[in-house]
Amino acid sequence: MRAARIRIVVASHIRLTRDGVAQLLRRNRGLHVVALSATVAEAVLSARINKAVLLLVDAAMPDCCCGDMMVPDSSTPVGLYGLQNEDDVFRCTDIGAIAYVSGGESVTGLVD
Repeated sequence: MRAARIRIVVASHIRLTRDGVAQLLRRNRGLHVVALSATVAEAVLSARINKAVLLLVDAAMPDCCCGDMMVPDSSTPVGLYGLQNEDDVFRCTDIGAIAYVSGGESVTGLVD
């Protein structure tokens, strides 16, 4: 019997970042990247459509920590990566982010 994999949507306004993060996540058999998105609104919609259990968002996105990040039905937890300072952490936890990885951490911090 095959174990269920964690369904993830990766969002970044920079294609290289989006594709790179997705490629790293795909190396882990327990993770399944179901969609890539260039905007927060697109990521939220993709998460709903693809029944993702995690929305992984680049904290550097222009619309990252605004009202669009709030998933109205709370069905998709939000994790953020690339946070640069303590203010970013507070701003993003205020919108309900369940986890974050700072810009200085390694890939292992993202996958673990």
